[in-house]
Amino acid sequence: MEQIAQWFNKHNEALGTEEPNEGHADRFGAKLEANKKKKREKKLYLIGLRIAAVFVVLLTAGTIFMKYSLSNGILNTQIANSVVTEMHEVEHYYSSGISQRIEQLKAMEIKGFDIQATGVYDEIAELDRFQQAIVAEFAELKGDERLFSAMITNYQTKLEFLDFVINRLQKSQS
Repeated sequence: MEQIAQWFNKHNEALGTEEPNEGHADRFGAKLEANKKKKREKKLYLIGLRIAAVFVVLLTAGTIFMKYSLSNGILNTQIANSVVTEMHEVEHYYSSGISQRIEQLKAMEIKGFDIQATGVYDEIAELDRFQQAIVAEFAELKGDERLFSAMITNYQTKLEFLDFVINRLQKSQS
């Protein structure tokens, strides 16, 4: 700060002591006011530009979201329909296999095996109740693939169980 004061003292004569021309303060004040107005106008312009940019971004994002969700909804419906069709095919396949095994058990029962005492039918009924619960939830959740997989696993378990029982009964017969 001292350096500035020294500079002014040294160059004081060159700077002079004359007062500015008359009206200088008014012109200077007018320029300041005009500059303030320009800055205010520029700020308003920039704020308007920002608002417009945000609006364009939101509009674009909304359009993309709507387009994606509509196409995704159609795709999800097609997938759900495909899963339901596939479920019916799988259900038919496993049901026919299970029906054949149960017929074999009934034929063995006629030959004198006491299948009722082994609790086989109770186990089958339990697997059926579990299957019905999965099917009800599958219908409620509109084709969730995890439930579809659980249904297949349940059918496979039932078939394996029936095959196991039939094999044991056939071995005990020999």
